Amino acid sequence: MKNQFLVLLTTCFSTALFSQAITFNGCHQLFDDQDFVFAYTGMDASGKKIYVTEPVTGDQPCGGLGTCELMILWNASQSRWEFVADSGNGNFDEPPFIIYYNDAASESSNPPAIGNGVWKENTDVTSGLCNGNMGLENSVFSGDLNSEGSLSAENPSAQKLQFYPNPVRDFLTVSGVKNVERYHIFDLVGRQVQQGFFQNKIDVSQLGKGVYLFRIQDNDGKQYQFKFIRN
Repeated sequence: MKNQFLVLLTTCFSTALFSQAITFNGCHQLFDDQDFVFAYTGMDASGKKIYVTEPVTGDQPCGGLGTCELMILWNASQSRWEFVADSGNGNFDEPPFIIYYNDAASESSNPPAIGNGVWKENTDVTSGLCNGNMGLENSVFSGDLNSEGSLSAENPSAQKLQFYPNPVRDFLTVSGVKNVERYHIFDLVGRQVQQGFFQNKIDVSQLGKGVYLFRIQDNDGKQYQFKFIRN
């Protein structure tokens, strides 16, 4: 019982941390191939959450921008979410560089996930170095995000998506979707732990025991995701 309680407590603690943070890895020609963790820092006057990379020290290496301090916030005047980079001093006093923006209509206080509207690359700033809009094929964007505009397997009957068994030991079977090329699996802190070409049976036997997020996107841009347990 004691061991089971510790496992449950660790899982709940990890989930709580995950729910208060956002992880991003993408736009490698500007930001290099590294994970950025955004911490929730509070809400703005309109009740939208604000997230800033932690820690903001001014010395985190970054490819095309030199150093990387990043923020995700709501721009009330433009009615859109923005993913911005600081000029390097860590306080965002000067007008920041808008890397992506998303004007998906939503009442949520959380930023939209990939598939909920479009995180558009602001080529006026990036010069196209992000290789297009944020998507599963070029970015990891996970955590405290609003996925209500995307097709989520939290409601599998609405999309005829089936996945089993859950919990799973070796092979996860996924059916009910078409025109999907790749799959991605993330752990509870937003790190991508497995990816590959999509098949109806996915070998997950190399994953450690725990809870994971399985995510796919079809050629029309519709996103499907669900949580599963590897035991």
